[in-house]
Amino acid sequence: MTERWKIHYIREPDGTIRTTEDSLEWAKWFQTADRRICLDVIPLRSLFWRILRILFFLRPRGGYLSTVFLGIDHNFGYEGPPILFETMGFDLDIDVESRWATENEARIGHDVILQMLQAKRARGEI
Repeated sequence: MTERWKIHYIREPDGTIRTTEDSLEWAKWFQTADRRICLDVIPLRSLFWRILRILFFLRPRGGYLSTVFLGIDHNFGYEGPPILFETMGFDLDIDVESRWATENEARIGHDVILQMLQAKRARGEI
């Protein structure tokens, strides 16, 4: 049986995932692969940023919620399924990071986090 850490994962254009132990094959795929699953922009409404924008003519500020296919297993405990997808928030006033085993879990998780961020934005928290 192959040691789990030697296995790389390739997501085919149709969404299927296959494994390979060939690091060079995986690296070539990784160079050009579209690994993005979901991407959403979260405009921020913070009073602080609105004032800065007015005073210093800054661009409207916003954050991003991104979900991607990782290509390597991020289940470092080696128990349970490989963790192959990650959702992260960038340029937000709060930290957001979650990892998922399947694309379906990742899409659902992304949507749940997006709804939470939109609710926080509506309340003026971000």
